[in-house]
Amino acid sequence: MNAIMKKALPGVTAALLVMIGLPVAALAAPVTIQVNGSTVSFDQPPIERGGRVYVPLRGVFERLGASVVYANRAINATGNGHNINLTIGSSTATVDGSSVGLDSPPFLVGSRTLVPLRFVAQALGATVNYNSSNRVVAINSGGGGANTGGGNTGSNPPPASVTLLSLNPPNGGVVSASSPTLTGTFSAPVDPNSVHVSLDGRDITTFGTYVNANQFQITTPNLPASAHTVTITGNAAAGGAFSQSFSFTSGADTRRPFVANVRVNGIAIVNGMQVPNAPYAITGSTTPGATVQIITSYQTSIFNGLIPLGGNTNSQTVQADSAGRFAATIDPSIIGSPAQYVIGIRSINRVTQATSTPVQYTVHT
Repeated sequence: MNAIMKKALPGVTAALLVMIGLPVAALAAPVTIQVNGSTVSFDQPPIERGGRVYVPLRGVFERLGASVVYANRAINATGNGHNINLTIGSSTATVDGSSVGLDSPPFLVGSRTLVPLRFVAQALGATVNYNSSNRVVAINSGGGGANTGGGNTGSNPPPASVTLLSLNPPNGGVVSASSPTLTGTFSAPVDPNSVHVSLDGRDITTFGTYVNANQFQITTPNLPASAHTVTITGNAAAGGAFSQSFSFTSGADTRRPFVANVRVNGIAIVNGMQVPNAPYAITGSTTPGATVQIITSYQTSIFNGLIPLGGNTNSQTVQADSAGRFAATIDPSIIGSPAQYVIGIRSINRVTQATSTPVQYTVHT
C-alpha cells in the first residue's frame, strides 16, 4: 500500500462511518470493566448492544469467584453460593433453580462467548455501577458498590435529575392483567447501562426490561392481585444519579360490583321465604375479591304494624374469593330471633370502592 493510500484510509473510514450512521467518537470510547477496583483486560473487548454491555464469559465469572463449565452452547457457573445456567441465544436463564427472563441473551463472536455483564454480576451477588462520564462499569463482589468517579453510588442519591413521565399504567393506577407491561419516558436522557429496576424490592433489571436514553418498557412476571411498587435508579446522561418510584395494582377486577345467586342453605332465596330459626348459611356471587356487607334487621310492632316498638340490627362483612363466591352465617338469635326480618346485601369493589345496587329480602322463621 503506498503512502498516499495509508494517509487517506483514516479519512475514508471516518467518512464511511458517518455515511452509515455510526459516530466516529464511538470507536475512541471503549467501556472499561473493573472488578473490586481492578481493571479487567479482555482478549475480546466488551461490546455494547441494545443498551447492554456484554463481556467474554470466563473473564467475568472467574473474577467473581465462580467456576464455569461450557458445553454444547450451554453455560453453567457455580460460585458464591449461586448456580447460574445460560444458553447461547436463549432469552431464558436459570438462577438458583428459578427461571429468569433475559432481554439480552448470550451470543458468540468468533470463538468467544459473550454474556450480559449486569445479569451475570448480579446473579453472583455482586453490585454493578456505571459511570457515564468515564464509561467505567464497576463491579463489587463485596456488596458495597465501588465508586468509579463521578455520580453518586451511595444508598441516598441526590435530588432527582430525572423524573418519570407518561407512565402507563399511571402512578396509583389499576390494571386487570396479572403480568402487565409497564411503560414510561424519562424527563431527560439517561445512561441506559446505569439503569436498575426493582419490583417490590426484587431486582428485575434483566427480566424483560428494555431501556434506552429516553424511555423504558418493563414486562413484569406474574404478580398477585395487590398493590406493587417499581423503583428505577440510574444516572442521567448529563451526570447525576436519580431514583424514582411509582405504584400500581395488578390483577384487579375493576368492574362495578354486583350481588347475584343468593342462597340459604343451598336454596335460592326469595321474598317471604321461610328460613331456619337457627344459624344458617347464606351464599352468593359477586366480583372477585369484593367486600360483601350483609345486614339483618327487624322491627317489632303492634296493631298490625301501625305502632313500631323498636328493632335490632346486625352487620357482618366477608370477602369474596378469586372466583367471586362469598359465604356467611346468619344467626337469628343475634337479633332476637324475630318471626320476620330483612336481609340486605351489598358488594364493594376494594380497588375502586364502587358499590353494587343493594339487594333486600324479607324472610320469616
